[in-house]
Amino acid sequence: MALAVAEMLYPVQKSIRVDVAGDLVALLRVRSRADAIENSIQVLHDQIEALEDSLTRTAFRPSRDAEDSLYLVVDTHTNQLFVRRGNFLLRTCAAATGSNRGLSGAGQRWFFSTPKGIMTVRDKRVDPVWIMPDWAFVEKGIEVPPPGAKERMVPGHLGEYALILGGGIMIHGTTDTRSLGRNVSHGCIRLGREDLRYVYQVTDIGTKVYIF
Repeated sequence: MALAVAEMLYPVQKSIRVDVAGDLVALLRVRSRADAIENSIQVLHDQIEALEDSLTRTAFRPSRDAEDSLYLVVDTHTNQLFVRRGNFLLRTCAAATGSNRGLSGAGQRWFFSTPKGIMTVRDKRVDPVWIMPDWAFVEKGIEVPPPGAKERMVPGHLGEYALILGGGIMIHGTTDTRSLGRNVSHGCIRLGREDLRYVYQVTDIGTKVYIF
């Protein structure tokens, strides 16, 4: 009786071992295909990024009518500001641009990025006074004062000059020169003292600023 049962079970056990082996082979094939698809996706992602960067640079080339005009180019990836006239590079400046980070508090939320696109110098100011926004107090863990409060006014924080681009974005100086070359600002473009002085002197209201 026991021999008969064993003879009956042997084909079943053999079949189970064969099925498991087959499943393992199928699993390995699926995983291999998944790895190949993942590699293909990464290649496509890299190609898309390169294409987007190429299109962005092409879109920000000045028109032929403005070939002799002075303009600024801000690279938020390398954190550099370039002063150009037509195809000629006049100066390269280390800059600090948006951190691309968020903050919430006092019932509000902010995202600190330097906007991409074409902006224009709308105003130029000497010895600008920084009016601290709500997020500056939230960052420090301080109670947010009412609008117009005296503690919002901070002379000297923005350096000697400021170029107003609109939407709360400026090109200005910094008291923290270690921030230059990094993505650490709250959206504005920071420059060192000498570079800021030069940029202020060579630009006019209406000067184009290309940011990518």
